[in-house]
Amino acid sequence: MDRTKCRLVSDAALKALKTIEEQFKVKVSPARGSFSNSNCVLKFEFAEMSSDGQAMTRKADNWRYAEMMGLPKDGIGKEFKFRGRTYKVTGFRPRAKYSIIAARQPDGKDFCFQPRQAFRDYSEGWRPLSSAGGFQDEDSTEAAIAATEGQD
Repeated sequence: MDRTKCRLVSDAALKALKTIEEQFKVKVSPARGSFSNSNCVLKFEFAEMSSDGQAMTRKADNWRYAEMMGLPKDGIGKEFKFRGRTYKVTGFRPRAKYSIIAARQPDGKDFCFQPRQAFRDYSEGWRPLSSAGGFQDEDSTEAAIAATEGQD
């Protein structure tokens, strides 16, 4: 099975799942799948809808951790411009190293951004730690480096 056929099957499955969306008041979104010469594996995410019409996807649900990173509590649904295009914040990716903000264009395409690209008032003193994938302030990072020096 080639990529084109797998995409066609995925599109047909999404179309068929529209009745489930309407019946159960959920949002169905394609997730990552895979394919080989003889088959394809499709994955879909079913998300509850919030009272304001926002799909509570895994990335949206993860926003509860965003405050620990210094991001605004009310960041979900915020719109921002980047390189002349408008995006809407859809979630938080806590396991990502750099581009931890999930966002969507009006045409439905998903993108990931660094916090300073999505939130202009985001503190520049925070930076990612490559080993943990989390964020810390500069003083804590320097203290962690100093503590590990000489431990061979």
